[in-house]
Order: sequence, then structure tokens, then C-alpha cells
Amino acid sequence: MTTFTVEQMTKRLTGKFILVKDAGHFTEKFGITKIGQLLEFI
Repeated sequence: MTTFTVEQMTKRLTGKFILVKDAGHFTEKFGITKIGQLLEFI
């Protein structure tokens, strides 16, 4: 999904859009096992 699409979906669902710059995909395949930046939102 593009950033624009996700932003629009977030607005429709009254959610909060969070963009972590240069993060890529949040999967173990890409070496991501923890997302520390998101802890401040939960």
C-alpha cells in the first residue's frame, strides 16, 4: 500500500497514522523483530 492509501484509510477509520522513516517492511524476514518507536503509542 502507498502512504497516501494508508493515510486515507486511517482517516476513514479515525485511527492514527504512524510513519517510521526508512523502516521498510515490519517483518522478521527484513530483520525487524522489535518496533521500539511504536511503544510510545501503546
